[in-house]
Amino acid sequence: KGNHDEFHNEILNLATACEEWGFFQVIDHGIELNLLENIEKVAKDFFMLPLEEKKKYPMLPGTVQGYGQA
Repeated sequence: KGNHDEFHNEILNLATACEEWGFFQVIDHGIELNLLENIEKVAKDFFMLPLEEKKKYPMLPGTVQGYGQA
């Protein structure tokens, strides 16, 4: 039961962070730093592309993936 209570408390903390602050940071996730750095580079490279190139990857209605705003 102790682990369940701790998990529940962390979920409440996460919900509070999202609702009151709008963001949160995950630490001790185990993802290798070089992978995170590569993801950041790919994202930066994409956003440096000309607008017409980025528009080739539109966000489809009802999704959260793609370029643009819902």
